[in-house]
Amino acid sequence: MNTAQESKTETPFHKMVVDTLMSVGVAWASYGLKVGQKALVTSAETLEKTAETLDTLAVNLKKSGAVDTASTGESTPLDNAVSNENKAPAAAESAESQAPGAAAS
Repeated sequence: MNTAQESKTETPFHKMVVDTLMSVGVAWASYGLKVGQKALVTSAETLEKTAETLDTLAVNLKKSGAVDTASTGESTPLDNAVSNENKAPAAAESAESQAPGAAAS
């Protein structure tokens, strides 16, 4: 056989090998992305439950009198955090309205 005939007969085999490798690569990539997505969802759910638990603990501590600031009039770190949390959305809205190119309301 000459070289031209050999290259023509090898082309379908090479194409099959490349196609097979691409299929395997795509399958593994898809699997990896699905596993990564599930890990992120699980992590987010765990963080949400932890945040709820911390909030419940903070509320219970305040209700039980463990954090008694009424007599001193001082604010606690919890009070400051709640106060700052309530101010954050207003500050974000103000910053957005002052941003260059912000749409006028």
